[in-house]
Amino acid sequence: MAGNIPNKVIKPLAITCVVLFVLDFLIDRHPHVPGEGFPAFYAICGFLAFTLIVLGAKQLRRLIKQPEDWYAPHAVDAEVYPESGLEKLEVTEANKASSIGGRTP
Repeated sequence: MAGNIPNKVIKPLAITCVVLFVLDFLIDRHPHVPGEGFPAFYAICGFLAFTLIVLGAKQLRRLIKQPEDWYAPHAVDAEVYPESGLEKLEVTEANKASSIGGRTP
């Protein structure tokens, strides 16, 4: 049932886009701006604006990106962990079973 949900949305949306695209050639518009009378003018402008926003956001991310530990020395939740408590523990099958719910395979 969940597999049909995207089709219920995408098919009517695609049909609506095709109908509007065809109507764009048939309806007489009264342009106020040069180029506005060109077929698919608003679709092209919208696509270009969206593309510029995405590409601009990528460049902005590069400009304002900070390292992961930017706030670490002064953060409220910053903690210093002792090296003695960070040793690697060996995991056995018995430990795995007890952490899963006490059942052994």
